[in-house]
Amino acid sequence: MKNQYKMGALTTLRLMPSTKSEVKSFTEILKAEILSGYENPLSTAILLKALEDVVSSLRKDSDIEEVIMNEASKYNEKTFETSGAKFTIQLMGVKYNYDKCEDSTWSGLNDNLNVIKGKMKERESVLKAHPNKWVDADTGEVIYPAPKTGKEKVTITLI
Repeated sequence: MKNQYKMGALTTLRLMPSTKSEVKSFTEILKAEILSGYENPLSTAILLKALEDVVSSLRKDSDIEEVIMNEASKYNEKTFETSGAKFTIQLMGVKYNYDKCEDSTWSGLNDNLNVIKGKMKERESVLKAHPNKWVDADTGEVIYPAPKTGKEKVTITLI
């Protein structure tokens, strides 16, 4: 690890903006510096990727989630404000398992849906196999290739 982390990782983190207005201002300043050509944009992209990975890793860490939830539960409210931020305790990623309902109507609809999804996947495979327009021998239809959409981006993998 680099020498600047000797002071403590949280001390380093506290140098970052921590309010909505600070984030906006910091973002605008950083964007201006990047666009000015002051530094190689790829070097900046590496720093941003590293920061993104740190944040993502910590936000997903179950130990971190647990201590945050424990601290938040001390407020005995679903929504509270402290240290310039609003916190809300809420159920996330709610999923219902309808298979367990033993509802024949839902089960029948689900079976039909799965059959249709399977048929669509089969047809999509046929369509992907034809990069040019073609005539369907069964229907006589002229079928055009499915256009690809997307955006070209540079991906970054830290090594």
